Amino acid sequence: MEVKLKFLGRLGNEKPYSIELEEGTDLKGLLKIMEDKYSFGIMTTIRESVFLVNKSKIELNTVLKDGDEVMILSVLGGG
Repeated sequence: MEVKLKFLGRLGNEKPYSIELEEGTDLKGLLKIMEDKYSFGIMTTIRESVFLVNKSKIELNTVLKDGDEVMILSVLGGG
């Protein structure tokens, strides 16, 4: 299945792209795949982010479906 990834916030300069995943992959599984692709610094930011699928907040155990758009919203700053 194909899922779109879109980075917003501190990681917003990343262009959206598609990733192929096995059927039944949840958000936690996607993050594991991303750990192999990205450096430790970026993954630290990603782990601290908010995740939306099709513009709705989701839990880590949410199973992704073909055509889903996963938005990764990283914090811009503290306060």
